[in-house]
Amino acid sequence: MKTINISQISLSLTLFKAVFLNVVMCCSTLMLTAQDCPSFSEAQSAEQYIENNDFETYFSKFNALSLSEVEQDKANGLFGVSLVRYEKQNFVEAIEKIEKAIKVYPKCGKYHYYKAKYTASVGGFLEALTSLKKAEDFGYNNMAILKQRAECKLGLGDIKAALKDAEELYSITRSPEDHLLKAKILLEKKEEGKAIEIINDVISKQPEIAEAHFIKAICLLKQKDIQGCLESYNIAAILDDKYLDAKIVSGIEHYLSDEKDEACNVWKKVNKISKPLADVYLDMYCK
Repeated sequence: MKTINISQISLSLTLFKAVFLNVVMCCSTLMLTAQDCPSFSEAQSAEQYIENNDFETYFSKFNALSLSEVEQDKANGLFGVSLVRYEKQNFVEAIEKIEKAIKVYPKCGKYHYYKAKYTASVGGFLEALTSLKKAEDFGYNNMAILKQRAECKLGLGDIKAALKDAEELYSITRSPEDHLLKAKILLEKKEEGKAIEIINDVISKQPEIAEAHFIKAICLLKQKDIQGCLESYNIAAILDDKYLDAKIVSGIEHYLSDEKDEACNVWKKVNKISKPLADVYLDMYCK
């Protein structure tokens, strides 16, 4: 007959209790997180419509939802409208709508993340970092936060910190798009050669990424390769018409025709998306 070891039974029960409590706490946390944000069925569809550039068809739907007395519908509607406004570059209204959504669901990490994204678009990088901290505290996607945080630090001129976040992000995801973020930071460090190496690697893996060609255009321009810049810019504009701005090409044509003043006047009128490239032209050729 085997002897029952009371101390072993006690230890086993203690371990079981600890595991059980951890499971309960984990489940409780998941339940709390779910309650902190509305059901994302409508929110996910909003993001899907935005990805498909289907703005007009569904704007009225989200706008109607935003007027609902039901909190979940109201928040989802406000979120959907904010996405549309952001994509249409109406950043002020995008911020206004997401702030109203946050008032309905103040612990929704997703909403704080998008507020950070919108705020950064108008240069409010410090405020954006505050919103990202809240998004992190409320359990939002760490990868998205890392990327946005790096871009905010880049906007504040803290290149070392931005590069650290970008490298951490890429070490986790190994995504070409995330590698592109490091290229953008190297460009700000005036290391165009290293940036182009990364961009060429990104393009070799995913040639359809329009932003890669656009950033390459900026790098080439800084190296005074106007023809190479134009070729990369044209590819970016073909891949994504948000980069298409006839004023960029028109300015180059004026400049190559020795019409410097006209070129500079044209570059001053480009849209917000193409402005980073136009700013380089203005800085290099219009002073």
